[in-house]
Amino acid sequence: MGMVPLFYWDTRGLNRWADEGYAETITKKVNGGKNGLADRFDRLARIALVLLG
Repeated sequence: MGMVPLFYWDTRGLNRWADEGYAETITKKVNGGKNGLADRFDRLARIALVLLG
């Protein structure tokens, strides 16, 4: 991952929303809408299954 995405994430305060599990809010802030939201939730659920068993 490059520095630009990290800078964007940090300067927009997105970690706060991620810590609280607000994927929809982050999607709106990054994409300006709900573009790709269903796919994002699908991937999040798959990652959770792998990480949490």
